Amino acid sequence: MHRNPFVRVIILNADMHHMTKNFPAMRWKRPSSSTILTFRKLDVCGGIVTALQTIPTPPGGQPYSPSIRESLRTATFDLHAEVDAGFSGPFDKDTFSYIKFLLALTRVIVPLERALESAGVERLLIDWAERRRTAALILDLQDLGQTVTAEASVPPMGGEAWQFGALYVLEGSRLGGALLLRRARKNSDVRVQQATRYLDHGSGRHFWQSFLARLEDSAAVARAHEEAVAGARAIFSLFLPKIVERGARV
Repeated sequence: MHRNPFVRVIILNADMHHMTKNFPAMRWKRPSSSTILTFRKLDVCGGIVTALQTIPTPPGGQPYSPSIRESLRTATFDLHAEVDAGFSGPFDKDTFSYIKFLLALTRVIVPLERALESAGVERLLIDWAERRRTAALILDLQDLGQTVTAEASVPPMGGEAWQFGALYVLEGSRLGGALLLRRARKNSDVRVQQATRYLDHGSGRHFWQSFLARLEDSAAVARAHEEAVAGARAIFSLFLPKIVERGARV
């Protein structure tokens, strides 16, 4: 970290050029000023990422306090960017890449949902039964003549804060589904067009917004933010391309 009397600048090691598209906002209060600094504009050079932009201070001039969502996003941006880069493909043209995509997801999501259920996730999300996507993934793979032959080794579920961190990753995985769904439905392979239950799951249900409300209200997360970060990073790591490709053979 580099410091001077006017602004605190975070210097981050980064070796992924796609981070220029996925780098999350990170905010700092400038001493003796009413401006908050938001690091957005990126300069990737020699593995160093820096950025700077300004936004107004909230009413009352109080120091900026990030939401739990923003804190988790900042603490996991490196893993998130790598996962995003690996979980995409020309699904409108390539059936094989779509099959690999579903297999890679299934080998993580199926054991993860099972582990969360064993840990009592319904206490955190009372509508969990409507959120789970294991059945959708399995049916999609059946349409494509595939079955899962290996599952990821999911770490033990921690307490409430850790589980909310894991759910942050799981529920957040819905956000890019609309774009991928459009691609899949343009594929000339009718099997791919039909095998979109996972990508279309929860459409119009506002699952992400309701999850964020529960995340922000969690007293356990407020008390043990570091545990939520640990849970989120542990689950993101399961989706890393170098990990999932071992279980995505077809």
